[in-house]
Amino acid sequence: MKGHPLPEEWWRERPEIVTDIFFSKTPRAIRTDATLIYYAVGRGCVCGVVQVTGPASTAFTPPASWNAAQRAKFPVKMPVKLQWRCRADANAVSFKKVHGKRVGQGSYQKLDDREAEEFISSIRQRAVP
Repeated sequence: MKGHPLPEEWWRERPEIVTDIFFSKTPRAIRTDATLIYYAVGRGCVCGVVQVTGPASTAFTPPASWNAAQRAKFPVKMPVKLQWRCRADANAVSFKKVHGKRVGQGSYQKLDDREAEEFISSIRQRAVP
C-alpha cells in the first residue's frame, strides 16, 4: 500500500500472512502445493516463500486487527506454510532487478522458472530464523 510499506520484520507485525494468504477474489491459477513468493508492497522487494496447503475459502474469521475495509477487500483466503522469510529491507532482493518489470495490479502474477528459482535462492540466502 502506498505510504504504508510492509514492515521489515513482517512476520511479527503481520502474523496473519505467515499462515494464510488473502485475495480479493478466488484465485483460479493457484492450487494446493503451489509455491508462492511474497512481494513486499511499498518496498519493491521479495521477502518470503510459502507453500499453499489447502484450497481457497470464504468461510473464515478475518484477523482481529483488520478494519472493515480490509475485511471487505480480502474475502478469500488460502492456508500456507512458511518455507523461508527474510527482512523486507535494503538487503532483500529487488523484484524489478530480477523480473525486469514492475509488479502488476493483480493479487498475484506468474513468474518463469528462472525468476522463481532466483527469488527463492535469494530469500533462502538472506533467511532469518
